[in-house]
Amino acid sequence: MAHGANETNAARRVTVASYYFGNYHPGDPRNARNKGKDWSEWELVKAARPRFPGHQQPKVPLWGYGDESDPRVMAQKIAAAARRVRDLGFDSVTSYVWVHHVPLPRQVTDYNFVRDEYLKYWDQAEKMFSVPYFPNVTMGWDSSPRAAQEDEFGDFGYPFTKTIGGNTPDRFREALGLTKERLLAQPTGPRVFNINCWNEWTEGSYLEPDTVHGMKRGLFVSIAALWIRWGGQDKEGWRYQLTEDNARPYGRFLGQRYAARKNILWILGGDANPGEKQRAISLLAQGLKETAPHHLITVHNAPEHSSAAFFAGESWLDINAAYTYRETYGQVLSEWLRPYPNQRPRPIFLIESGYEKESNDQRPGDPFRVRRQAYGAILSGALMGHTYGHRELWRVSGQWRQGMDDVGSKQMRHVRDLIATRRWWLLEPDLDSRLEVGGRGKAGGVD
Repeated sequence: MAHGANETNAARRVTVASYYFGNYHPGDPRNARNKGKDWSEWELVKAARPRFPGHQQPKVPLWGYGDESDPRVMAQKIAAAARRVRDLGFDSVTSYVWVHHVPLPRQVTDYNFVRDEYLKYWDQAEKMFSVPYFPNVTMGWDSSPRAAQEDEFGDFGYPFTKTIGGNTPDRFREALGLTKERLLAQPTGPRVFNINCWNEWTEGSYLEPDTVHGMKRGLFVSIAALWIRWGGQDKEGWRYQLTEDNARPYGRFLGQRYAARKNILWILGGDANPGEKQRAISLLAQGLKETAPHHLITVHNAPEHSSAAFFAGESWLDINAAYTYRETYGQVLSEWLRPYPNQRPRPIFLIESGYEKESNDQRPGDPFRVRRQAYGAILSGALMGHTYGHRELWRVSGQWRQGMDDVGSKQMRHVRDLIATRRWWLLEPDLDSRLEVGGRGKAGGVD
């Protein structure tokens, strides 16, 4: 029986490959000579702009604009690729693309139309070549980031080309399934197909996650507009770059650039109280709301100071972020009780507290602590949730993947599963001891 099962599995095996495009690192001497110091393909990705109605540019990588010459960045890519290898059966990486064989009749040509036309080409290719033909599955096509952004855009020849639209993860998955089944129907092998591409951001064909597809996977993306703690005595630091003159235009620019994204939470401030920058931060928020009113905004102040500590009266403040390295129920409960005269109360979430495997406040970063923080925050009024942190994750060290599988990280699932079974949005702190009539212990303790 076991031998027969192995033969069946082997018969249904398909080899999958996807190219990796390696030009996302500054310092390449050829790029420096032709484009300038520290240039990489990321400059094209970041500079891309919408060129026609409905055009979704720029594409924003969920992992950020990483320098692939940094071993830590490549470790993240390799680990993610390894997961896909295990999950999907990938064996190698390579690429070519549907549009080499399918003319695009419209400025935005539907993904499924291109797929079906390519399947017809596959039929022809099998007859044309005297060697095995390995088909391709393309994720998308949009070469506009490679075009001069100030020039008129039209079908003038590469990189001014028509695009593929409607290329959702579900449609890509369907194309993979069709290709696999067709290969399995062949009487003999090898059964191999290629994917375009792992990371071809400048041609709109990539498997790495972006902010739009992150949303479709249920992710909400938090973006720090800038980090005002960065500066100190360094006059080039962000704290000194942000002024009351440039804050609002910068906010409008950010909102306009990311307006198509529906899953953005802007984090203003940055691990420091606003001080002399309070009005500038408020102007930055106003600019964001002018061009992206659907985006949410919070403020990350210094420890023991919530967003509302300085901005409770601002209409743009959507979420009140609590921040403490003490027992979390103390600050969260005080925010729950905060009066908002003539203002709407804001939902609370714990933006930062102790990290697993880190004790920068001389208290252990063990699983007991991170569990205590989570339950203490949520059951004291942080109904929007809490943020879990791990030493290796925030440092993006070589151990970040192992950190995701650490004890405290796994136990966060139990917090979610328990709270999700209740009507959590109706929970209120038990201020009058109606539920817990004894055994509370002392304020600030670990009970």
